[in-house]
This record gives sequence, structure tokens and C-alpha cells, in this order.
Amino acid sequence: MNRPRTRRGEPLIALGAVLLAWVGLRVALWEEITLPALPAPVAQADTKVAPPFVPRVNPATPALAAPIPSTVRALPAALSPLAPPPTLIARPVSPAAAPGLPPGFAPVSGADQTARVAAAHQLAWMAGVAQLPLPQFVVERMNAREQGAGLVPAEAREARGGPLSTKRWSVDGWLLLREGGVTTTAAGLPSPSYGASQTGAVIRYRITPGSAHRPALYLRATSAVQAPRGEELALGLAARPAARIPIAFQAELRATQQVSGTIWRPAVAAVTELPRFELPAGLSGEVYAQAGYVGGPGKTAFVDGQLRIERRLARLRRGELRAGLGAWGGAQKGANRLDVGPSATLDFPVGSGQARVSADWRLRAAGNAAPKSGPAITLSAGF
Repeated sequence: MNRPRTRRGEPLIALGAVLLAWVGLRVALWEEITLPALPAPVAQADTKVAPPFVPRVNPATPALAAPIPSTVRALPAALSPLAPPPTLIARPVSPAAAPGLPPGFAPVSGADQTARVAAAHQLAWMAGVAQLPLPQFVVERMNAREQGAGLVPAEAREARGGPLSTKRWSVDGWLLLREGGVTTTAAGLPSPSYGASQTGAVIRYRITPGSAHRPALYLRATSAVQAPRGEELALGLAARPAARIPIAFQAELRATQQVSGTIWRPAVAAVTELPRFELPAGLSGEVYAQAGYVGGPGKTAFVDGQLRIERRLARLRRGELRAGLGAWGGAQKGANRLDVGPSATLDFPVGSGQARVSADWRLRAAGNAAPKSGPAITLSAGF
């Protein structure tokens, strides 16, 4: 089989497109940007002034949590709409307990806010296999100070015995756009496809709100963007057997539409729910992986995952722009691939939820699955 040749300079063109998109966003949302490496301007006083009055804090007032690395889970989720990655939860903070927070980035007060990045991971490689509920990621780090004071990841809250979210219902949706799809081999047969354009949504119902095991029922709908679409509905159950181990297990029944009719297939999978981690030199990373088995017609084991290493470029209002490198890989019977390349992500709030736009250049470094190397755009939102 002849592999399409990649034109020279395509990664540079994609990187230039990402930079142009960022400039366009800055023009549309013009405002002062506070860069993390620059200190805030300080006005010089001509005369000595008394130190500012700091109100005495009552011991009963909740104090800020110790600074910990902020996390964005995931996400979350694209592939797995089961638990679109673990989520950051804003801890209610008294204004008196946080005298140094800038007004624009004060911690959220009141009930816990669970902002999720639904398809951050773009892990739903195929309509028939890897489309499991998205890992649930919380991306409220842009509302906190540099050290994340006042914002504690869900996992850290559990470890400290803090309350979990009592929200029962959540909805996540995603759209992955990528050039190309199923092609034909030299013999005229369809080539393997893994990671082509697709769209989907998942509705999740938490059975026991506040439980560290996070039992939940979910209903997911997915479809490829190009024919054959392979529309699919799945009903399943997800839970974390060990509360302190960030791995969720899920079991589901899928109904997939094919030319010959509807086929029913059971599926099981283990999905990681690791928090975002901090690295030296101002870098941070996300890692996500899942493995499982789909029974019935075309039965196969599968595994896929992603790794992102990024650096924050700027804050846009309550959003955050990051850029770095990514790796995406997956394998199942008859199809496998590994992609690497530059990536840029923009997280921003939408109403009571959170959204993410990701722009990647994915170079097929290994494997035989379509589509070929090229740009990939992912839009996702969670409420």
C-alpha cells in the first residue's frame, strides 16, 4: 500500500495558523493580559503611609487550602464520556482569608463549581471501539492565583476528607474535525481508520452524589462525520472501585447502526482519571489512557491514550491559552497508529460550564491507520 507523502513545511504552516488564530482572539477579546512571569505594577508613594488594615480572621472561618499544583483532568473527556476526566472543584473562600487575590481571579464562593473539559483528550478514535464516556476534567485553575490557592482538585479534597460535588446530572459534548478518513488500498479495499472526524455527547447521572466511588449511569451517542457514520448509542455504568486510586471501571451495552442493520455489543474498560501535573520550567502536563474489550461482532481488545506537555502563554479574561507538544496513540485489531506534534489549547467558561478548543498538528509517526498526517481541531464543552 502506498502511503501518501507529507508535503514539506506542513507542520510549520499549522503552527503559523495556530499563532494567527491566537492573534485573532486577542484582537476580538482585547484587554490587559497578566503574564505569569511579570510582576504586577506597583505605584510609588511620595510619603510614608500606615500599613493596610487586615481584619482579624475568626478561627471558625474556612482557611485557604495549602498551595498545590493546579490540575486540569481529564480531558476531559473525549473519548470517554464516562467520566470526562477528574474535575477541579473550587473551595468556598472567605474574602478575608484571601487578601492578596486580584479581583479578576478571586476564588469562587458558594457551592462547588464543577467545570469539565469534555473532549480535551480526543480519545474517541473509532465509532465502534474507543468511544467511551469522556474522562471528567475540571479546569478552574484560571480562576485562582499562580499557586492555585483556594482551588483544590477533587482527588485532593477526597484525600483530605473534604466534601464531594452533590451534582447529579452532567452533560458533555465534543466535535473532532480532521482532514481525511477512510481511504482505499492498492487492492481497492478500505484502509484501516483510527482517529477520524467524529461528534458525540453523553448524559451522566450520578447515583450517589458525594460518594468517593462516583457510581454513575450514562447514555452516550456518537457518530462519525463522514460516511460510513456508524451511529451508536451506549448505555452503561461507571464507578471507581478504590476511592483513592484514580482509575474508573465501566461496563456498557452498545447499539451500532451498520449497513446490515443494528448490532448489539457489550464493552468493558478501565479509564485513568489522573490530575494535571506540574513540571519544571513552568511546564505542566496531562496524561490519559484506557484499555478494554468489545464483544460481539468484530470483537477486539483496544488501548489508547494521550500525553500533553504544555506551557501557559496567557490568560484571556477567565480563559487560559496554552501551547506545547502532544502524543496520541491507539490500537485495536486491524488498526493502530501513533501521532505526535505541536498542540495549542484554549480553555474558557461558557455559562455554568467549561469549554475547550484544541488545535493540533498530528504527524503519523507509526501505524497503518487513516487518516494521514495533518491538522486536527477539537471543540468540547461540559455542563
